Amino acid sequence: MGARRFAKCCGGGGSCASVLIDYVTDVCTSARKKVYSRAISFSPVGKNNMEQYIEFLGRNPILSIIWLVLAAMLVSSWLKGMFSKIRQINPQQLTILVNRQEGQVFDMRAVKEFNGSRIAGSEHMNVEKAKQNDFAGLEKFKTKPIILVCNTGMTASGIASNMYKAGFEQVYVLSGGFGAWQTAGLPTASGK
Repeated sequence: MGARRFAKCCGGGGSCASVLIDYVTDVCTSARKKVYSRAISFSPVGKNNMEQYIEFLGRNPILSIIWLVLAAMLVSSWLKGMFSKIRQINPQQLTILVNRQEGQVFDMRAVKEFNGSRIAGSEHMNVEKAKQNDFAGLEKFKTKPIILVCNTGMTASGIASNMYKAGFEQVYVLSGGFGAWQTAGLPTASGK
């Protein structure tokens, strides 16, 4: 339509500039309509979200199974943490346990790391002996709070479970390990 007006105007000696502006406007408007109509055609008309999920599950069974397993593991881990006798504590809670309830901190990191920097008042615990449930010398702490510290909190969790099974009543793990203590900017000691 705009091209006809353009040809008629220029052939008839009229103002070509105004016809050219009309032509460009028409082209831009029709292009916008085409893009908009394509965008609408991509949206799922008549499908709700549940139908899309079912369709996805049907087309991707292996991926769907992986997602279900991961979700089950996440829920299981959360439930285990909620009902566990071993509590994860933060650095502030550790300080309160030590100051108010005479808690004892046991550091499970390598001896070199322990001597380099540690929580003041903490004692070193040999990980190999602890993994073998050898808690000789710790009987005096059976009724007091015991806080286990390792690099990240992972090693300490397993040892804490063993200690609880061995009869230690209040076993805690510093969540995030010694790194969390340092990140909190709390004081450390060094030396033997």
